[in-house]
Amino acid sequence: MAVYERLIESAQNNSRKNIEGQMSLFQINTEEMSAPGAVAVLPQVANFSKETLITLEKEMLGVYITGHPLKDYEEKIEKIASITSDELSHAETNDHVKDGMKATMAGIISSKKVLVTKSGSQMAFLELEDLYGIVEVIVFPKVYERCSQSLVVDNIIVVKGTINFKEDEQPKLMAEKVMDLKAVDQGPVGKTIKIRVPEDLNEIQALEDLKGILHSHKGEIPVVITIDRTGKKFKASSDLWVESSPMFMKKLEEAGFFIEL
Repeated sequence: MAVYERLIESAQNNSRKNIEGQMSLFQINTEEMSAPGAVAVLPQVANFSKETLITLEKEMLGVYITGHPLKDYEEKIEKIASITSDELSHAETNDHVKDGMKATMAGIISSKKVLVTKSGSQMAFLELEDLYGIVEVIVFPKVYERCSQSLVVDNIIVVKGTINFKEDEQPKLMAEKVMDLKAVDQGPVGKTIKIRVPEDLNEIQALEDLKGILHSHKGEIPVVITIDRTGKKFKASSDLWVESSPMFMKKLEEAGFFIEL
């Protein structure tokens, strides 16, 4: 890779000389012996990084061979994600996967298609790949405008949104928030967990449901609750502080709540 441009340039020069009829038998012999323009000694260069190597594998072969870019983040993803591509692909047999439910998925953007709407805004269709497969993610204009800097092929992201089912189609994830995985706070002790109650939930019933979930996951992390419908924001009492876990996150999202990252 370090010398191929010089090799191509040398071959092109030789080709031009042949076409122009400027090579004599003597010149051919000389060039065969001395090979001007060719690389006599390859430079000493470091190998590509692991990330670059596996990216090149995927680009050339269509699959990862020596590793997967998500392997180093597997533990973090397990703590953040509430659903995987495998669970979505078998949604018909998973009782906890429902149309319209809130979900969080983490993965690498394997492809991206940007469209311009009639109003002139941009939106995107992503293929998000985790360690089990690929899910289509739809990013509508308002979300695209907020997080377009993260929507880059080969970037590892976290998508929070709503699952959408259509007959004879694989379930999709309608993005409502996108963040780089490296920027996501997993909510360790000493931090704050921010929970949003979406407008489509009945406020009184939602708070009752939320109280039950918080009680079943008692811990030392403070909780801040925001009511989207009214904009009200308040901090839960200390007896409702929690211990963050994948099960806790999954229960919140299955009940229709959003966790602010």
